[in-house]
Amino acid sequence: MIQIKGETSFHLIQTMRLWNAGHGGVYALVTVQTPVNPYLNVPEREIETPSGKTLTVVNPAYMTRQLGERLKDTQVEIHLTSLKPLNPNNQPDSWEREALSSFEQGEQKRMILSNGVYRYMQPLKVEPACMECHQSQGYQVGDIRGGLSISFPSDDINELLAGLRAEIIWAHQIAYVLLLLIALLVQVLIHKLATKLQYAKSRQDELNTLASTDELTQLANRRHLLASFFERYQTVETQNLPFSVLMIDIDYFKMVNDRYGHQMGDQVLKRFANELMKNLRDHDLSGRYGGEEFMVALNANIALASTVAERIRQAAEEISFYAEEAFTISVSIGIAERRFNQPKGPEDLIRMSDEALYQAKARGRNRFCVATQNGSVIIND
Repeated sequence: MIQIKGETSFHLIQTMRLWNAGHGGVYALVTVQTPVNPYLNVPEREIETPSGKTLTVVNPAYMTRQLGERLKDTQVEIHLTSLKPLNPNNQPDSWEREALSSFEQGEQKRMILSNGVYRYMQPLKVEPACMECHQSQGYQVGDIRGGLSISFPSDDINELLAGLRAEIIWAHQIAYVLLLLIALLVQVLIHKLATKLQYAKSRQDELNTLASTDELTQLANRRHLLASFFERYQTVETQNLPFSVLMIDIDYFKMVNDRYGHQMGDQVLKRFANELMKNLRDHDLSGRYGGEEFMVALNANIALASTVAERIRQAAEEISFYAEEAFTISVSIGIAERRFNQPKGPEDLIRMSDEALYQAKARGRNRFCVATQNGSVIIND
């Protein structure tokens, strides 16, 4: 701020000086305030007008000194000075002398705060128009001729700075409030977006569940069951692990529907699906294959798969129903194992377990059969 005010004042005065020098000085009426400049040695320094008035040349230095006189006791004071002044009144004080010496070393400006006054000073260089007066002193164009010292009270700057600080503080407070409001708005928007995303995810999960789950039994539906089965088959085949399939059918299910109605048939399917899940591990794969038929895939060999099949068969027998009368159900199960039966692929393994199921039904139902390479063998007669 000090530099800006100092530079502004300097350039304004320097512009007037250059204008004066460009005209070779200007004539002014000789008065008490503007006497003849005894230090100016130029032709026609004084002239007389036809009306008898005396005019004298006012060169840039004289004009600057007169401006300085007019500015005394104001908010800005100027002093034209030099290390080799023609006018003794232009002698520098100690600070100005130090500044002038530094200008000759290449320094471009100098500032100081002293006794409540800011002082600013810049060098003045010799212009071609200056040579008429100063050539005798040995100056060349471009040399440092002197300097212009500008002084102004610190209160003026301090008051301005205080105003700027108040404006900055107020601006910061407004900016803080705006940022706080923006942050709150962003937080609300993020919360709304997160809520919408959560809702969308919930809806997507719900749709995925509906697309992959049998509505009645809440087991995997046929499409999802087979997709998961084929994926798991590839894994166990790559790692050469035991893998068995159980095809399960509720015996005489059509008779239940015909005798007790489809609503009771639905209850039978749901109750059996619930018991089926109780007798399987969390990582076992199960689902409704179609109608009253269910499918289970186990990471297990024939022996373990047979144990699971028998447990499922017994659990089915223990379910009680009541319509017009009390009744129970039974299931038939066919088992095939990947390594034991050496199927050509996942579809072949399902086919073998389905054929074993057919054998279990043909042999009287309420039992399981294990598929072999040469047919099916009854395990639990």
